Amino acid sequence: MSESEFSEPQPEPALPKWRADKIVEADRITGVSEGSELALFRWHLACGATVDVHQWLAARVAPETSPIGGFYIKYADGFESWSGGEAFEAGYSRIASEA
Repeated sequence: MSESEFSEPQPEPALPKWRADKIVEADRITGVSEGSELALFRWHLACGATVDVHQWLAARVAPETSPIGGFYIKYADGFESWSGGEAFEAGYSRIASEA
């Protein structure tokens, strides 16, 4: 056997770090209910709005994790996602509503 077969695995290079400076629409998820024929289920948000959750959006929530307490996020380009509550609040600050 060659020496390279016995050498220790090399650590992966560290990924670059990035800081976000963007405005998103988002709110805390307070409940989950049955969906319609087109949606798996529906998220209820603290502001009173609801979001139909389809397969691709549901996949954003880690397995074995409840979406409740996390945040539904909608980016300016229409992309929708989910974030855990602590992670979201560490990266975003609430701004005053536009009139």
